[in-house]
Amino acid sequence: MVNMVDTVLSLQRVKQLQSHRAATYVQIERAHDEWTNTRNLHAFREICNDCTLKFQQCSASIVEVENELKSAGHIEYANLIRQLQEKEKIKLQLSVQFWGTPLPELSHQCGNHNKDDQLLTEFEMYENKKRQYRAEIANLIVEINEILEEIQCELSSLDDK
Repeated sequence: MVNMVDTVLSLQRVKQLQSHRAATYVQIERAHDEWTNTRNLHAFREICNDCTLKFQQCSASIVEVENELKSAGHIEYANLIRQLQEKEKIKLQLSVQFWGTPLPELSHQCGNHNKDDQLLTEFEMYENKKRQYRAEIANLIVEINEILEEIQCELSSLDDK
């Protein structure tokens, strides 16, 4: 069975890995903003590939900690980490959908009232979809932060022992 020092180190490692994951989100969000402005798809793809690798490595390391805690009999901590992983998986899926939502096609001839109305409708649908993704992602971030707070509380209680 893993001792308390190892348990504390394992939970601290999860928090550290989660910080790396958050930094990777910032990196890819900046790249998405840059792509939106420049349409440099090659640069965006390179950053996406790099971030994908970082996300995979982070997830694998967190799963490793989860498995170590589970095999050491710390099921409650392993379950917290599993919940964190599940929320992060959903967040990543929604983020990819958000980043991949195409802008409405703007290349139509001006002056055609029907096309202008159609474009306005498409743009409103685009903005609504983006707002929906943002809201869902924001809710997941709250849930993820609650799990991280619970991990921090567990760390504090372990430090007291």
